[in-house]
This record gives sequence, structure tokens and C-alpha cells, in this order.
Amino acid sequence: MVKEWEHIEWDKTRKAVVVTKHETLDVQDAKTIADVKAKLKAELQRLIQESRATKRRAHEIRALLQRLDGKQPNEKPPSTGG
Repeated sequence: MVKEWEHIEWDKTRKAVVVTKHETLDVQDAKTIADVKAKLKAELQRLIQESRATKRRAHEIRALLQRLDGKQPNEKPPSTGG
């Protein structure tokens, strides 16, 4: 949804490198800023849910590896928050 590019140049007066970054949001059918915000909030919620699912799966795999090593899993599953 976001396209980024950056421009890097040397600033002779400050004797420093200047990095300019640009982001372009692909808002497709959004007609207002409120539409853009709604799309971004929905994407954020999806990413949070995916992150929680990944964290749960990592815990499952860790526990399985411990059992395969003959050890008892010693941690509770991570809380997924509310």
C-alpha cells in the first residue's frame, strides 16, 4: 500500500548528507482523508492480528521443540492482549 523512495545528496553549505524520503500511499478508491484513515486503521488491525497469531505459533513451536528434547515446556502461552 505504501511506495517509498529516497533521494540522497551532499549539502555543500552544511557539509552533510541530506536524505529526503517520500511515501506515496495507494489509496485506490478513497475520496477523503477519512477514507484513507479508515483504510490505514483496517490495515493496522490486520497486521496486529497477524503478529499475535505469529507469536502464538512461535510459542507452540518452542514448546514442541522442548518436548522433542525431552523437556517440559516451562512458559505459559503469551498473552494476546485485548
